[in-house]
Amino acid sequence: MHKVLERLNKIGTMDESLFNSVFSDEISAMEENLKKEGYEFFVPLQKTVQNFGMRKILLKRHLKSEVDSSNPPSDCKPQSEQWISTKDDLVGGYIDLILESTTYTELIDLKTGAITRDLLDDSGELFTEIKPEYSDQLKLYAYCYFESRGRYPDKLTIVDLEKKRFDVSFTHEECVILYNEAKTLLKAINEAIKNQIFTPLISEENCKYCLYRPACLYYNSYIENNTPFNDVIGNLETVIKHQNGNISISIKNNCGVYTVTGIETEEYSELLLRQGNKIGIYNLSKEAKEMVYSSRKTTVIYER
Repeated sequence: MHKVLERLNKIGTMDESLFNSVFSDEISAMEENLKKEGYEFFVPLQKTVQNFGMRKILLKRHLKSEVDSSNPPSDCKPQSEQWISTKDDLVGGYIDLILESTTYTELIDLKTGAITRDLLDDSGELFTEIKPEYSDQLKLYAYCYFESRGRYPDKLTIVDLEKKRFDVSFTHEECVILYNEAKTLLKAINEAIKNQIFTPLISEENCKYCLYRPACLYYNSYIENNTPFNDVIGNLETVIKHQNGNISISIKNNCGVYTVTGIETEEYSELLLRQGNKIGIYNLSKEAKEMVYSSRKTTVIYER
């Protein structure tokens, strides 16, 4: 929703009709891009994006509300979606908004989800802090800004959909430490991959939403020998076409025989040709019955 929010913010004051028109235009443009890039199964976004209607309401509320501003200098020029990186190009990113003048700089990041988390201190008292992944992101942006502009920003800010501002406190030393840690981690990962000693941590939390699952040898090996999250890989044993036109198949691997139902009719002939071969089928829905999954709009099948 960042792109939609950016355009709506640029327009400024608008009535209900104009808001709905701009929102609809931006969503349509996003859907067309998804189709061109081969992600047609995500269209329409109204059905595939979780809490789509609520997100639209929050965007509208965001635009109507007053920003809790820290009153930056009046000569600040806003710059949106600015790419900045370190001189070695190892760390970089797009900053949602930069407020910049000759004497002041504020880096602003827009978030659509929860900004903070609740924790207990040593005495058992509840306190709230900005999620570390968000504050670390802003601190790395601050270091990138320093490398590209020669000075650190004066302020780091996160803004949520209700236009509530969260100030991220930082020191120059913290930013340098984070940059060095990121660079060290990147080097270690690249060396591990180069020497083929990279061992990813396979888990539902880490892997369930990763778009690269079908190409990951580690992940595919794991789900052949463990109960999968929402994917199945193994030998295609049976292909059955039902009276309603839908297809169901059975796949056998080291864990047993899985049934996948609701596959679309046009897959029938291709599946028959691959009977007995190893296939991987991804983005399934888990049914209540053990070892049974159903196909959905985003399901894809690959021959392994």
